[in-house]
Amino acid sequence: GWYKSRTLKQNDQGELVDSKGNAIVEVDGAYYYKNADGAASDTSAEPAYDYDGYWDFASDMIEYAPDSGVYELTLYAGWVENFRFDYYFETENGWAPYEESTEFNYVSVNKDGSAISDYDTITLPRYEQGAMNYESIRADGTMYVFPEDYDSTFKAAYLDQDKTQEITTSSFTHQGTFDRAHCLGENTVQKIYITLYEGKRYRIETAADFVKNVNVNGYYEIVNDLDFTNVSWPNTFTNSPFNGTIVSFDGNNKTFSNITATCLISSQSNKNGGLFANLTSNATIKDLTFNNVTVTFSSVPSRFREAQLATFAGYIDENADVESVKLTGALKMRLFGKLSLFNSASEHEINLIANGDTAKLDHSAALPQLEIYSSSRYPGKEGYEYNFDPEETAVDEERYSVTLSFFPSSDAKEQNSYLVYGA
Repeated sequence: GWYKSRTLKQNDQGELVDSKGNAIVEVDGAYYYKNADGAASDTSAEPAYDYDGYWDFASDMIEYAPDSGVYELTLYAGWVENFRFDYYFETENGWAPYEESTEFNYVSVNKDGSAISDYDTITLPRYEQGAMNYESIRADGTMYVFPEDYDSTFKAAYLDQDKTQEITTSSFTHQGTFDRAHCLGENTVQKIYITLYEGKRYRIETAADFVKNVNVNGYYEIVNDLDFTNVSWPNTFTNSPFNGTIVSFDGNNKTFSNITATCLISSQSNKNGGLFANLTSNATIKDLTFNNVTVTFSSVPSRFREAQLATFAGYIDENADVESVKLTGALKMRLFGKLSLFNSASEHEINLIANGDTAKLDHSAALPQLEIYSSSRYPGKEGYEYNFDPEETAVDEERYSVTLSFFPSSDAKEQNSYLVYGA
């Protein structure tokens, strides 16, 4: 605004200051920042002012009579810095400032009918379709992005470092005020203190949410029972080590049902397969039931050795945290494709439940089944692709493991499928 008078702003010690409160000195009509000894430095500065006598062009008038001579009126332009939000992340070493701030013009935002009236408001992150969404659209169509830290997830936001004033609403409006009569901004900087979860977290309400947010290092909180009918299980989980966490949101057991997964063993370096290729020492799965699961294993590369295949997990590390995990209903493992590449020297582990530390799984209500299946022959060759001898099949019912004896493709049996184990 415009003002009739202004005076240089001073601090409590009577020193001249700039708009941020830094002490400055005047030398021959110019202003400079102070050195440590109090003398003027070589760095120039802009002084701050206190304003008075706001001139309202809509209502203020000059009283002027004819023949009064020259009337002089001096008005001073008053400036106030943009208001802003500053953000801080909580770290092991205290609060670390985020590199970017959110600024807005207080006067423009609060003008009647302003198209940017919500620029003084931040929107907190929230879960949408399973993942945390940090973006929101303002009234004028532009996007606001809440600060996001790499490989972490928003937990809460506070107005103080001691975390006693949590922001519990979905959005928050800057608490600063502006005294127009004196061009004075009060509390122009609003500090937001952000706490974080380690890693990327997901809050899953539907099977579609789960498969949309695939992350082998992710932390999944399961809110509801999930039905995977017509929703394919993520191939990333069937073919890659899982280092993340899947737990019930409220501690009550949740059920994953009607799962259909396809596992393609693609390389010697990635040779485990199942609903989870393998659960590493960092993996955690708790309070879940897997009901009615079918895993189909497709073709394998040439000269493949030492595969570990299972319905639930190709391998469970002994240090994996698996607790209150149940397997129920039909568990079907289907081996399909060029299984003649399996041979007696391969030493594969095929388990209808899991390989590794299976003691942590409750599979007392499971109905395991293994099926060898193929519908085509090798091009130009005799025999089907699976090439195993049913008479030489050995089943260990105590640990649900199956040993298959394979033979050369020239001796292949005339059959399309064979149920090795199960009803």
